[in-house]
Amino acid sequence: MPVPSGSTTLGVLICYSANTEIPDDTRTAVMTGIAAHAGEFLERRRAEQYAAELDQSRDEYIALVGHELRTPLTSIQSYTDMLLTEPGMTIADRTQMLQVMNRNTDRLPALIAGCSTWPAPARGRSPCTPGASILPTWSAPQLPEPLRAPRSPSR
Repeated sequence: MPVPSGSTTLGVLICYSANTEIPDDTRTAVMTGIAAHAGEFLERRRAEQYAAELDQSRDEYIALVGHELRTPLTSIQSYTDMLLTEPGMTIADRTQMLQVMNRNTDRLPALIAGCSTWPAPARGRSPCTPGASILPTWSAPQLPEPLRAPRSPSR
């Protein structure tokens, strides 16, 4: 008996008996039903395996995205803390930190936009979508006085 899965055959169900038997319609119907159930079971098992692999891939992807987002955020946070708590820092050091912070804030939208190329996984979860930044964009006039670089004299 063929073991079906939709329009394909997964295998063949073979039964042996010690006695010679002549196939009849009842036996054929029972064997066909058993083969169909075996096919459904195998297909369900395969679908569960694919779902588990999808879950694992999604978890690995989320961990990777989390790491990629934490990296620039960590430098932004630590430099912000240093700028606020170290009043004796030189202007050159402050400028360098602000440049690193600016470079990392420029990198975040690209990372977030990369999430939108990931298809929505199973169970109705939606992919990340790019949107308005939740991080403020600062220019020198908006910074508190201790963080501003001195203005060069006008020519």
